[in-house]
Amino acid sequence: MTRRPLPAGGLPPALLVLCLLSLAACSGGDDAPASNEEPLATSPGTPPDSTIILAADAWPPYNCAGDDTNAGYMVDVARAVFEPLGFRVEYRILPWEESLAGAREGRYDGAIAATTEEGMGLVIPQEPLLYSQVAFFTLAGSDWEFRGPESLTDRRLGCIEGYDYVEWLNDYIGRNAGNPALVQAESGTFPMRQNILKLVNRSIDVLAGDEGTVRYVAGNLGFADRIRSAGTLPRRSACYIAFTPTSGKGRRLAGILDDGIRRLEEQGRLEELRRFYRIPAEAAEARPGDR
Repeated sequence: MTRRPLPAGGLPPALLVLCLLSLAACSGGDDAPASNEEPLATSPGTPPDSTIILAADAWPPYNCAGDDTNAGYMVDVARAVFEPLGFRVEYRILPWEESLAGAREGRYDGAIAATTEEGMGLVIPQEPLLYSQVAFFTLAGSDWEFRGPESLTDRRLGCIEGYDYVEWLNDYIGRNAGNPALVQAESGTFPMRQNILKLVNRSIDVLAGDEGTVRYVAGNLGFADRIRSAGTLPRRSACYIAFTPTSGKGRRLAGILDDGIRRLEEQGRLEELRRFYRIPAEAAEARPGDR
């Protein structure tokens, strides 16, 4: 499914171009976090030319537009773990469903920021890198509030094709996927950016998405004051880098990543990266009810 263009009469062309360019790269704080820590211990037998291909659609600040400087929190974690061991991490921006399918089939080594539901059939590490909470956003002048599934009646909901929200919302999106008066699902490589533009352009009424991502992208587009959070789902979803099951490599990489995440946490380097990408500390802390 391709991304839908904005309808006629939408944003002025000059503003639209500026909006699209503003997220060409993922920007964090003023300077990338530096560390004087020793690299993780080298794994015996790791070929120095080994390449790990990780894929995902852009979901900033967790994985961004793909530049080598600020590729996103989860990409930077993967590089901090694997590259000192002689691996080269290659990050590809692809539609989400293609990223998952490619990892399942062994065309890519992993998919970035998959939940256990999305990553079914993939090798899921033990250590999640963050917990995603779904929020519902409207324009700032709206008085609509999310009060359960029934509150979506007669609202045009914007979402992302193939994403795992919660069971009832996944079912609602699936049932109404062919009715744009109720559900409009975006895909492509930058679906959240497109959804925010649609919300500001009044092509949708409500946007469902990870709260941190919506606020981050809207801020980069200059729309932070144009939207508001109208409620959140109580349960959060753990997100992982999920690896291919087609060979022993995926299981081995998952084990290396788990060990590396624990080491980086002990060193304080994960906290540095979270600060750089403006990820709140609670997004990385487990709490009752998370899945």
